[in-house]
Amino acid sequence: MAFDPRTEKQRIVIDTRKLCGLQATGYAAQAKIHTRNFVGPSGKIYCGSKQGYRREGDRSEYPGGYLMVYDPRTSQGENLGMPLAGQGLIDVTADERHGLIYVVTCEDQHWMLYDTATRKYRELGPLLTPYASTLLGADGRASVITKDFELAQYDPADGKITVRPIMLGGQKLTPSNSSAIPTWVLSADGRKAWLVLMNDPTLVEIDLAGKGSSAPAVSHGKIIEGKNPDCRCALSLSPDGRLYAVVRVDNDTGFGSGYLHHLLRYDPRSGKYPDGPAWGEPLLGKKQFHDEYRVSPIPAGQLGREYLAQIHYLLRRFQRTQLAAVRSAADVIATEARQGRPVVVASTGHMSSYYIGRGEDVVWARNIETHDNLAAQMRSFDAGSGHGALILRLGYAGLHKDLTDLMDRKQQRVVLVTAESPRPEFAALPKNLVARIDMGVVFGDACVPVEGYPLRVLPSSGVMQIAAYEAINVEVLARIGARR
Repeated sequence: MAFDPRTEKQRIVIDTRKLCGLQATGYAAQAKIHTRNFVGPSGKIYCGSKQGYRREGDRSEYPGGYLMVYDPRTSQGENLGMPLAGQGLIDVTADERHGLIYVVTCEDQHWMLYDTATRKYRELGPLLTPYASTLLGADGRASVITKDFELAQYDPADGKITVRPIMLGGQKLTPSNSSAIPTWVLSADGRKAWLVLMNDPTLVEIDLAGKGSSAPAVSHGKIIEGKNPDCRCALSLSPDGRLYAVVRVDNDTGFGSGYLHHLLRYDPRSGKYPDGPAWGEPLLGKKQFHDEYRVSPIPAGQLGREYLAQIHYLLRRFQRTQLAAVRSAADVIATEARQGRPVVVASTGHMSSYYIGRGEDVVWARNIETHDNLAAQMRSFDAGSGHGALILRLGYAGLHKDLTDLMDRKQQRVVLVTAESPRPEFAALPKNLVARIDMGVVFGDACVPVEGYPLRVLPSSGVMQIAAYEAINVEVLARIGARR
């Protein structure tokens, strides 16, 4: 598929069945394109097809996957044939300078080489680790990881293959189990590889340029702590040399369930992870300005456009995922309003006092500013909200345990509007939780990146509070009006 972000439309550019002239169905069909889209210096995009899963009663045999290439300049695709009968394709890497294309098959992980001049395939060997991928070094050598977790390299200059153990801290790098699937990318100078495993977010640097009896490697520690980490092909090198990764860990914040996906960054020049609590906590409340950073002038309007784009995304996400919870909350609030009992809105932020209870919502909403870090406001909420009352908590990130304890003590029913927080003191949920609405704001709040500065700017929570509150408000008013 090709996706145009301006029009938000997509179109098919490669239909494997049509391009390869296929009619097979069932297990014999080409089920998916599972390779990365490898983009060569020419702009051409290389990919490959693979098999699916055999259903009960299906006795057809899979013939093998196809190597394909698409040229965006001509909008034409080309079928480059089947590298190995019976095997699907899991990775494709094109060395356009030498007229070679490296292919990794599945499910047996053969390392194949396609010569664009002769249009023929041959197997390089040895067998590789599951989901292996080929890296092209600055010296022209191609590198992969074998089934024994060793470094195999092919040199097109002499046609020779070398296989060497990867030595980390004096020990051979060895996977712990079958889930230790490697994801790696080439360093900026093309002489090293950065690697993480699917089940271990330890960042490892491997020397690809050496020619000794082993390949030395260095550990740069875990890029994130957390239970059951999972990183699948989510490692990338940016043009400025910094590494970005996405790692999933168990969500043990108490807000929601399932998993949390973290976008992480590592700077090889400083050897630091310049993001997250480990970086920010030592500065919290102690340093107001970052004198060590210099930011170039930003063209007028650029930050505003990027901010609106982020808000647009959050609003669309809210519309896709939260309207059922909004309607559920509105049902309860409307019932309360019909019985003449105003709902207390325990609000946070600088804007809420300017719109809550100041419009049509006056028929059902009564605002009490409730910042959990201000003792006077906590006392006001305690005095102004009744036992067993319905509370709409319009918060930011999570719900502080002190406010949760107060709500539980008063046996209050709570509609919680907030976002997730990684801090354990904000993880508690009230016992009488009526509805929970997620604003989708990322912890830290700011949403627009600035080149050369490690933190984002411009908060989105205030706007999303308005969106969430007014979504509830119009639903409540519709219900009250319908009853009247």
